[in-house]
Amino acid sequence: MKLIQMTPAAWANVQDNPIQRNTAEHAKKATRKHLQTASPTHALVAAALLPDGTLVKLDGHTRSALWQDGRLEAPASVHVTVYDVAAMSDAVELYKQFDNPNATENASDRLAGAFRLHDVVPQTVLLSQGGISSALYMIEQGKTVYEMVGEWRDELVLLDELDANKSAMPAVLICAALMTLRKHGEKALDFWRLYVIGGGTRIDGKSCGVDELTRMVADLRARKMLSVGSHAARQSQTGRAISCCDAWLQARNYTRSPRSTNVKGYLERKVRTNGAAAQEH
Repeated sequence: MKLIQMTPAAWANVQDNPIQRNTAEHAKKATRKHLQTASPTHALVAAALLPDGTLVKLDGHTRSALWQDGRLEAPASVHVTVYDVAAMSDAVELYKQFDNPNATENASDRLAGAFRLHDVVPQTVLLSQGGISSALYMIEQGKTVYEMVGEWRDELVLLDELDANKSAMPAVLICAALMTLRKHGEKALDFWRLYVIGGGTRIDGKSCGVDELTRMVADLRARKMLSVGSHAARQSQTGRAISCCDAWLQARNYTRSPRSTNVKGYLERKVRTNGAAAQEH
């Protein structure tokens, strides 16, 4: 560990931490709170030094942004505590320890950091403002959002193609969508696109999977039970949505409510083909 000095401009050029939260959004809040006026303590920052000589910020991202655009008076120089690390992953771990306790990182912050870490650039409100973190938590509770975004990156990018908002796609449906996208790929995306635009059909009392999901969501929403309740209750809703998608892909119709697919074991089972024997539920 060593202490160096640099100008605020030089500090601005130091590489941001891969999991740094939404700096612009937090800068707005900070100007009303702990970064409302300049303080000598603002000149103290920290960075990680990689073996190749690259410096990576551990804190001071928001201060730097405010110094650069003039919203906060910049100090004459910045005092940087430098920590030697072996790899970028170590810089990521150190960031979690240095994050400003006065600007506590919430789920949105962590998700934004996870997207940056895994090079996911949200194009729709569904990915940027939907219940992605909750959906990933339902899939596996023991891992961080940073790990889960890395593991589900391909499916998240596919999901980002849906022109939907969080009202149409609450967390339980996002969870179902991610899992069916992993199992069926683009074919599942066709189902979710049709659901989002309300394109299901019901003929002679028989509903396709899309229509059945639409009815299920409407019923749960009317009873204020959609995507709420215990973990088991939300997984049951996810399982029913998965059942609707699989039924639609297999051209099966419903005459009664679908059974809930076992979410935990869903991806372990073999994919049924469209030639599988049709049956009504």
